[in-house]
Amino acid sequence: MKSAAQVDESLAALPRLLPEGKVAEEPLPAAFHERFPVLLIGRRTQGTIWPDHSENKAAVELYREGYKALHEDQDAVAAMRAYEQALELDPLYFRAWVDLAIAALTDNTAESIEKAEGIFAQLCAIEPDGAWLTREVASMLRQNLGYTRIVRYRRTGDKIYLELADAEYKLADALAEHQRVDMLCSWAYVKLERGDKESAQRLWERAVKFAPTRDTLVEFVRKFAPLAVLWESHLGVQQ
Repeated sequence: MKSAAQVDESLAALPRLLPEGKVAEEPLPAAFHERFPVLLIGRRTQGTIWPDHSENKAAVELYREGYKALHEDQDAVAAMRAYEQALELDPLYFRAWVDLAIAALTDNTAESIEKAEGIFAQLCAIEPDGAWLTREVASMLRQNLGYTRIVRYRRTGDKIYLELADAEYKLADALAEHQRVDMLCSWAYVKLERGDKESAQRLWERAVKFAPTRDTLVEFVRKFAPLAVLWESHLGVQQ
């Protein structure tokens, strides 16, 4: 179990890629999330975009225990345990499934990342119904599945995960009703890692256009070191 100091305070924030190939799960500053509130779908689970809580009161209580464990106690293992118990009582408790995946991402072990990937894959198989499961929500689910593939790539070095991430981001982009800079930057990183600098450049230009501030882009360059080449190109154009 991770200590509070080891658990990323932003909940599975994008990994910072270091020159030696290691991954440091360094959190984005809190102010960044205030400017740019949707980094991962987990930051939206308490909003109105999700269906109501389960009608099973015991399941809801376990869900709340899991939410507290994850967001306040920073104990991803306890959170996963509570969410799984809630799902035993109500297997259709969508909020619990989403938060279980976020807790698994936060735990950041090979086993838990595989768990998160499996959950997001199952959720992505649900067809948008135009009610609570809008195209935008479906897009966010796809984006998060793509992110788990990036994490798998960083852990294993297997480029099949880049191919899988690329496909998920393409689907997420097609479903999206709004431009999301976090998705564009992450996708640009995938394109660079696949050797497709031209596509990465186009995605980066979209990110530049829609980024709320210059600092937003700087934060993603810090998280995905290969994006530095696109950042430098952007600065060169401005001069």
